[in-house]
Amino acid sequence: MNKYIIRVIIFLLCLALGIIIPQQIRNNTGDNSFVTLSTIKQTQNKLEKTKSEVIDIKKIIKEQEKKLEKIETANNTTEIISLLESDIERFKSLGGFKDLSGPGIVIKIQDSAEDFVIGQSDTSGIVHDADIQNILNDLKVAGAEAIDIGGQRVILNSPVRCGGPVIRVNKKNLVSPFIIKAIGDPNKLYSAINAQGTYGRYLNDARDLQIESEERDLIVIPKYNDKLEVKYMNPIEEGE
Repeated sequence: MNKYIIRVIIFLLCLALGIIIPQQIRNNTGDNSFVTLSTIKQTQNKLEKTKSEVIDIKKIIKEQEKKLEKIETANNTTEIISLLESDIERFKSLGGFKDLSGPGIVIKIQDSAEDFVIGQSDTSGIVHDADIQNILNDLKVAGAEAIDIGGQRVILNSPVRCGGPVIRVNKKNLVSPFIIKAIGDPNKLYSAINAQGTYGRYLNDARDLQIESEERDLIVIPKYNDKLEVKYMNPIEEGE
């Protein structure tokens, strides 16, 4: 088989794995932090997320093995190109570079209705970046295929960080209320936020944050419009 085509196949497989394995949540606490129900829940969520990722990776590998078999048995270059183009479009969707639509859920999260006094030490009534990260994690574990926050498509390395009264996502500052859209099975996504023992219920019951969620038959999520920067990783040429 043409060496160029083999390299393209290997590149697509690596791209698929890179898309499926999301970046780890960046709000880990230090080694000396107290163990609370919240941190236990976060750890459980991460474990479930890891299990889900392993299953997804195995599926991707099997799919790519089947694609490789098709390419190896293809009769001509045109047929091979058609198969590769189909993969490219699929990976664009998974990576966040195409507008998508489908059923799912819309979530609205906002600060507690109680007035917050600047300077007070208790900030439990305010939505923090860690709260958004945990909600995103629960949605991913529940099978969300695409996620948007305030018009910002969430991709594998989308930062979600606090910056004073705002939360910054993809270089854009967002303020409460935060609107999260997710495409996937509406029932599973709704349960991931509202079922007993979920992080969403914890925010609502223990911290009095205002959370509303609605299942919808059609949700539109825009593509990621910024440039995806790669600083450290480089492709390995065949034979290296």
